[in-house]
Amino acid sequence: MGRRWILLGAPAAQRNGGLPPQEHELVRLLASGAKDDAIARALGIGLRTERRMVAELIERIGT
Repeated sequence: MGRRWILLGAPAAQRNGGLPPQEHELVRLLASGAKDDAIARALGIGLRTERRMVAELIERIGT
């Protein structure tokens, strides 16, 4: 298993590749193949909020 280095004194966004913790978890769940409703439940947000977050993330990365 590969090693992950975490800068303990660094802000969460810096440790998570520039993403805030909630967005980092969103990306992790998307990459694992989780469905929108499961992601929303895991993040403790509504389905529409989850879909908006995904759309905003896609827009930001230009895909």
